[in-house]
Amino acid sequence: MNLHFLIIDPQNDFANPKGSLFVPGADKDLERLVILLKRHLTQVNAIHVTLDTHHWVDIAHPIFG
Repeated sequence: MNLHFLIIDPQNDFANPKGSLFVPGADKDLERLVILLKRHLTQVNAIHVTLDTHHWVDIAHPIFG
């Protein structure tokens, strides 16, 4: 079996109840994810994690226009 995990934007601002962009329930989701990963760690081929970043020169910023 080829088992990969894709974990999207797990940074503190989203997953910590004290984070500025906290998503309700994200903290519990990460706790469940850790349990799942520990249970199947020997079967996991790769873990891919994304990170939400915002650069100063970005298509969404006025400077880009």
